[in-house]
Amino acid sequence: MLLPLAIFLPSILSVFSLFNGRKAAITSVISGAASLILLLLSWIFEKEFLISGWIPKFLPWVQPIEFSLKLDGISFVMCLATQILFIASAFYSIGYIEKKRGEYYFFLMMLLTALLGVFTASNLLVFYIFWEFMLIPSYFLIAWWGYGEAEKYAFKFFIFTHVGSLMIVLGLGIIYNTFGTLSMDSIYRAAPLNASWRDTWLLVFSLMTFGFLVKAGMFPVHSWLPDAHSEAPAPFSAMLSGILVATGIYAIYRISFRLILLPMSPDLTTPAYLAWLGIISSYFGAFVAMRHTDIKRIPAYSSISQLGYSLAGISIGTAAMLNGNMSAALLAYSGAFLHLFAHAWSKGLLFLTAGSIMHILGRRNIEEMGMMLKRMPLTGGSTVVAAMSIAGAPPLPIFWGEAMMIIAAASSGIQYSTIFALLFAGATLLSAAYSLRYIYYVTWNPGAASMEKLRENRYMAAAEVVLSALTVALGAVPFIILPFISSSL
Repeated sequence: MLLPLAIFLPSILSVFSLFNGRKAAITSVISGAASLILLLLSWIFEKEFLISGWIPKFLPWVQPIEFSLKLDGISFVMCLATQILFIASAFYSIGYIEKKRGEYYFFLMMLLTALLGVFTASNLLVFYIFWEFMLIPSYFLIAWWGYGEAEKYAFKFFIFTHVGSLMIVLGLGIIYNTFGTLSMDSIYRAAPLNASWRDTWLLVFSLMTFGFLVKAGMFPVHSWLPDAHSEAPAPFSAMLSGILVATGIYAIYRISFRLILLPMSPDLTTPAYLAWLGIISSYFGAFVAMRHTDIKRIPAYSSISQLGYSLAGISIGTAAMLNGNMSAALLAYSGAFLHLFAHAWSKGLLFLTAGSIMHILGRRNIEEMGMMLKRMPLTGGSTVVAAMSIAGAPPLPIFWGEAMMIIAAASSGIQYSTIFALLFAGATLLSAAYSLRYIYYVTWNPGAASMEKLRENRYMAAAEVVLSALTVALGAVPFIILPFISSSL
């Protein structure tokens, strides 16, 4: 019971926040820490959980469907990134959220349960339930605590993701009609032997991958992302950009590639197309980020760029695996998930620092800021750490993931491998360009700012400093998480 308790404890405790708004923050931080401890214990003692007759207890006329959870190395790494960022965001929110605190923490804790469920589900129906459940707290967190036209952009987010979810549920229907089960393990074993599946797998792959791409905010289905990220409250922007959009890339790896595509051993065309889409998204997001001046839209478009990088990485890894180059595949997958992990903390930190600056200055235009290293030293220093990591600067953690993907692309042996490696390197240079521009205008730019020292909120600054320290530590010892990732490949 350790694994389901790690997942559902935050949602169970979330109820208490509704009745005691004053202590909701404490409840939220404790629930995140307790969930993290339970996750670690689950990794040691209980990596799987199964209830075989889950639905028939409520709907006896329905064929039995299992409720199953599984913790492997990749899902463990993604859950770890999620829980650390959640704790930081919840603590940061003590100084940031000023209204409806009980309701805010209720939705934030419910979101944590949904995210952990997505990463650990080993049954497609369970996965879909958690996938859809993410939308409910996300909508309210944007609409009730966001800026400007928050309700409008929350609705846009709702509509876009529901269209994507419709494609996913159509794919699930075809899978169930074909195999009579939604167990990922059972489908993986049966897929190569099922004659009718050979005629339908590409359709299912296309439907479900489209739905996952919408959630990841990839070009050209990205337009919900900049609006939702920029108008959401800063601590939720950190979770949204750091983790929630990463569920789309995770799902493409776990379901589109590993469950649907690889058992059928097709040619390299399909993963190559997705690699090109990832590259296009990476360049698109970077170029748009370079021309924006809004302190939250720059990291929002940066997320499109960075997630495109990860999408291209897992696609190159899949193509290399189909090509029989297992060493390049392992390197590409490891780099992509290290990149996702590092991006979660780095981008989450960047949104937290942006929120602190907006909270105190009441401005969004970076050209009207400046000298934050002197005026708000803890926030300014954390901004430099986050932006330099996004830039791919060594020895911060995103550098290592990008370097691994560049090397994997160059050694993959697939068509255009050298071009892919060069395009990866070019995307890194563009990331450095918009990140350095961001650092200059926000933390330096002495001509645009007064020298008046500003008072930093202690809760917000403490969360930023801790997350900065963890990001630097991850860059110093990035290979500490690679054995977990490689154990799942």
